[in-house]
Amino acid sequence: MVTRKLSASRCDDRTQESLKPEAGCPIHVVNPDATVSHWSGTAEFANGYADSETEDLRAGKDSHGFPAIVRNEPMYGREGVIEFAVTRGKDAGVFGAKESVAGITQQLEVALGHAPAGMAIFDNAEALVFANDKFFDLLGLSKGNVRSGMGLRAIVEAGAGAQPVEALYKDFCLRREAGVQRELRRVSDTMERYISIREESLPGGGWVVVVEDISERRNSALVIEQMAHYDGLTGIPNRALFLENLMRAVAQADRGTPFALLSLELDNLNCINDTFGHPVGDELLKALARRLDQCIREGDTIARAGGDDFAIIQTGISGPNDVEALAIRVAELLREPFEICSQQVIAAVSIGIALGPQDGHDMDRILTNADLALNRAKAMRPAPYCFFDCSLDVEMASRRSIEQDLRYALLRGELEVYYQPLIDLAAGRIMGYEALLRWNHPTRGVVSPLEFISAAEDCGLIVPIGEWVLEKAIRTAALWPSNLKVAVNVSAVQLRTGVFANTVRDCLAMSGMAPKCLELEITESVLLQNCNMTLTALRELHDLGVRIALDDFGTGFSSLSCLRDFPFDRVKVDRSFIQGLPEEKHASLLVKAIVAMASGFGVAVTAEGVETLDQLRYLHSIGCTEAQGFLFGRPAQAIRLNHRYMICQES
Repeated sequence: MVTRKLSASRCDDRTQESLKPEAGCPIHVVNPDATVSHWSGTAEFANGYADSETEDLRAGKDSHGFPAIVRNEPMYGREGVIEFAVTRGKDAGVFGAKESVAGITQQLEVALGHAPAGMAIFDNAEALVFANDKFFDLLGLSKGNVRSGMGLRAIVEAGAGAQPVEALYKDFCLRREAGVQRELRRVSDTMERYISIREESLPGGGWVVVVEDISERRNSALVIEQMAHYDGLTGIPNRALFLENLMRAVAQADRGTPFALLSLELDNLNCINDTFGHPVGDELLKALARRLDQCIREGDTIARAGGDDFAIIQTGISGPNDVEALAIRVAELLREPFEICSQQVIAAVSIGIALGPQDGHDMDRILTNADLALNRAKAMRPAPYCFFDCSLDVEMASRRSIEQDLRYALLRGELEVYYQPLIDLAAGRIMGYEALLRWNHPTRGVVSPLEFISAAEDCGLIVPIGEWVLEKAIRTAALWPSNLKVAVNVSAVQLRTGVFANTVRDCLAMSGMAPKCLELEITESVLLQNCNMTLTALRELHDLGVRIALDDFGTGFSSLSCLRDFPFDRVKVDRSFIQGLPEEKHASLLVKAIVAMASGFGVAVTAEGVETLDQLRYLHSIGCTEAQGFLFGRPAQAIRLNHRYMICQES
C-alpha cells in the first residue's frame, strides 16, 4: 500500500472537509481544535506510531511554529487489527501548562541567579517562595537554614545572631508596611558591608524583597562629604564645616551655652614657602593642625579657615580664664620648633579671641570681632593673643574714617615729608636724615603715622603714597651736600608690586642723585610676608648701589636668619631696647650683644630713640657708631634743616 502523510494544520471546518475518509484511508477526528496528521498504510506501519506522546514544534496554517503536545492513538478495525493511527496535538500552553510553569521558573532562577542584587519572593502568608544566591550572601544567611516555604519570622531568626528576634521582625514588618527603605551595616570576618533593603508589593498578594550592597555608593558619598567639609591637606574641618559649627555655637549661646572663637594666623608662611619650598610649607600646615588637635577637648572644633588661617571653636567654657588657658596652651605648643624634612621650622602665630554671646549675637559679628582682636594681637608683638574689647570697635570706626580721608589727603596736599637727623657718633656730625611722613589733617590736626600707615597698607593706598614720599625725599636730598644720605621706609606692599626697583631707578635718574646716597629701611615683618619676592627686589636694589637697612632689629622672630639671608648695610636697634639704658642690665647686655654681632657681620648699627646723654655715652662706649633721636633733633621740614649741626659728647 502507499503511505501518505498529511501536513499538520489547525483544524477548522474547511480542514475537516479535506480530511474526510477516502477509499482505503479512513480517518477519525476527535475535535475541531486538534492538530491532526493521519497516515494510511499497513498495520505494521501504523503500529510504529501508536500509543506514544511527544512534545514537538508544529506548523500552523499561518506557517508559524508553536510548541505542541502530540499524542498518537491507534485505531482498530475488524478483527482487532490497527488500520491507522490518529495524531492529536494541542498547544503546550494549554495541554502542558504545568510543565511550562516549571520551565519558566527554571529560567527565572537562572536569570535572577546572575542579578547584581539579592532578590526574594514572599507570598501573602509571609512564606518564602523563591530567593537567589545573592540574597543569602548579602544577608549572611545559610541555604541550609533557609528554604522555600519558610516563614518570614523564622528567616529573621535564622539571620538575627545575637540580636532580639522579635524586635527585628516587628521592625521589618512596620517598615515594609510603611514602604520605608532601610540600611544595615553588616560586619563579617573579611569585610564590612552596608546593605540596602526595600520591598515592593505584588499584584496578587505577597511581596518582593530587593537587597543591594551599597558599600561602594556609601563610600563614594563619604568621600564627597569629606571633600565638601574637610580640608584636603590637613584633614581637619574646612571653612564650610567651620561656619556650620560656628552657627550652631551662636544659636546655643543665645540659649545659655557660652563659647569662644579663637582666630589664628600663621604670620610667616610665605617666607617659609619661599625659603624652604612649598612642600615644607604644606608639611608645616599639617603638623600645625596635629598640634592644635592636641590642645582641644572633645566637643571643640579646629578648622583651617583659609590658606594660613586656622580657627578654634571652644565650647563649654565657664569664663575668659578657660579661653586664656587654651590660648596660652596653643601658643606654647606652637612655639616649639617643627622638624620638617630635616629642617627646623619656627611658626609665628597670632591669636584673636571673641567670646559668644557677649561679643556678638550673630555669626558675622563674632567673626569680625575675632579678626579685630587678631589684628591687635599682630600689632602687639610679642604677645601671642588678644581678647576683643569695645575699644577695638572704636578703633575700627576711626580706621574706616581715616581710610576714607586718606584717599583725598594726597590730592589735597595734606601730606608732608619731615626729616630727622642721623648722627655719626665717631665724627660727632650729621651723616644724613630719615624721611618721615606726616599728615596734617584739616580737622584732626597732625595724625601720627602709627594711625594711618597700617590703614594705608590695608586699603592699598601705601603704593601711591610711598612712591610720592620716595620721589619727594630723593628730589630734596639731591640738593644736599654729597656726603649726606637720606633714609626712606619701604612697605611690604610696595615690594610686592614687582616694579618697586624700577620706581627707585626712575626717581634716581630724574633727580641725578647717586644711588649710594639713598638708604631704604625695611622691617623683619616685610621679609616674613613674602621672603623670595622681597629678597629678589632688595638684591636688585643693592646691585644698583642703594643701601639697605633692617629696621626695628631684635623685635621679630628671625633676626639672625635675616642677617644670614641678605647682606644688609645697617641694622637699627629698636627704641624699646634703648629706653632702659644704661640702668637696665638686660637691656644693656642685649644692646651690647647686638652691636658686637653686627660688627662681626660687618654691618653698621644705628640706635633709635636716643634721648639722654647717658644713653649716648653708653652706646659710644660699646662701639655703636650711629644714632638718632630727640637728643639730636626732632623731625623737621627740609627748609629748617641745619646740615652743619655738630654734637659734643662731653656736654
